[in-house]
Amino acid sequence: MNRPRQYKLTYILLALLPLLLSTACNFSKPEEPPIGYEIAPELIGIYERAGGEDVLGIGISPSFPNNGNLYQYTVGAVLVYNSQTGEDFLYPLARDWKIESPNEAMPEDSTVPYVNGHQIWEELIPLYETYGDTWGLPLTGVLRNEEERRFEQFFEGIGFYRNYGDPFGTIHVLPYGDWMCKDRCSYDGGVEGEPKMPLPSDDEALRFCDAAFMTTAERLEWNFTGRPFSSTYWNLDRVCEKIFENVVMYYDADAKDVELRDLGSGYIVAEPPVPCDPEVSCFSPQDNMGYNIPELFSGYIAAHGGLDASGLPITQVLPSTDGGIYQCYTNVCLAFDPNAPEELRIGPLDLGRQYKLRQDALATPEPTVPPAGGGVALFTRARYPFLDLGQAQEIEITVYRGNLPLPGASATLSVTMPDGGVQTYLFAPTDANGQAWLEVTVGEADLNTIFPFGVCVVGIVNPPVCEYDSFSIWDSP
Repeated sequence: MNRPRQYKLTYILLALLPLLLSTACNFSKPEEPPIGYEIAPELIGIYERAGGEDVLGIGISPSFPNNGNLYQYTVGAVLVYNSQTGEDFLYPLARDWKIESPNEAMPEDSTVPYVNGHQIWEELIPLYETYGDTWGLPLTGVLRNEEERRFEQFFEGIGFYRNYGDPFGTIHVLPYGDWMCKDRCSYDGGVEGEPKMPLPSDDEALRFCDAAFMTTAERLEWNFTGRPFSSTYWNLDRVCEKIFENVVMYYDADAKDVELRDLGSGYIVAEPPVPCDPEVSCFSPQDNMGYNIPELFSGYIAAHGGLDASGLPITQVLPSTDGGIYQCYTNVCLAFDPNAPEELRIGPLDLGRQYKLRQDALATPEPTVPPAGGGVALFTRARYPFLDLGQAQEIEITVYRGNLPLPGASATLSVTMPDGGVQTYLFAPTDANGQAWLEVTVGEADLNTIFPFGVCVVGIVNPPVCEYDSFSIWDSP
């Protein structure tokens, strides 16, 4: 049966740690890899019912027996035939890998499939209705993977994703089979890598902290904290700490409780209060002056630990480059992404992941003669010193620590408008070359208008390292 035509199925170029079946993979990789192995007659039934080459990809190994079963690897799955019972199925690799997420609430819309405590991702439903009875149970809902910049959902025997930049409904298949068979198979899956889920230390104190952190994460819910991004460890102050994708937790021995690090205030420069808007919630540190919190954020905060978890607001609502909005609080920055699946449109930015990147970057040796500003140097450039009317501007930055590019650095851009107002933007974290860029539009303006702007690297040194420049609206010759 052909797949729905609006869905594009491709295979991600990654590899994962081989687990259970690696001992059963008793064949060698040929010197000249073929285009694909023919699917064994015993396995062709499950192969075709699960979508065939369009979904599972080509065979990347010959079939081979093991413990009374016949196995064969494809790019996207492992096919199994039990010779005693005649049963055929996709091997539940993701269950062996212990991939799981907490159950979601049952959807109000009864037409949305809800299986094993998880909603089927809305973009997968047409594909699920055709092939889903062969995938095994869903082990997660739809998840964000900020490191790979994609949305994912894992089933026992197969997994799917959509890159952030892909059009809605452009579904790709995670290569379970290639991850499993790795270099024993004829398909070159590309970059090698292993799961980044290290186990906690055996130290009793760290075990206690880790249990407290995981209990807190379950209470706040995983879509707030994100997945664990580190083991539980002792930081330089001999305080136990654990990094999650969106937050960082530490155990306060004096309070005997878990606290969240103030990542938000380290991520962006705080803004002053403004007059409260009576139509929305307003946190008011002064008489009728405060921080207006839109209902979509205030509702999310109330459902995930309240202001005790998020911290107090430190910015107003700001525009993001994806057409959404965000607002920073002491501990987190909440964002609304209109391009995300509905259940993921509101949630925290991945400040925990950026915290980990900064930790790793700062662990590099200090240069012999570091530049001023705590070892961090910032270089900015407006791509177009002079803009035509209506033209967008691109601001490029490069961040160094000593004489080395600094990846994972966070920076803000503030552009002063002709009326004296300031538009604030967030750069994406700097890449491996220490670089990032933003495209900004300034709207309508008169010719010869000058736009001063400032870029500040935040969260690494205090005070932030800043550079200032300007660009202009100019009449084209």
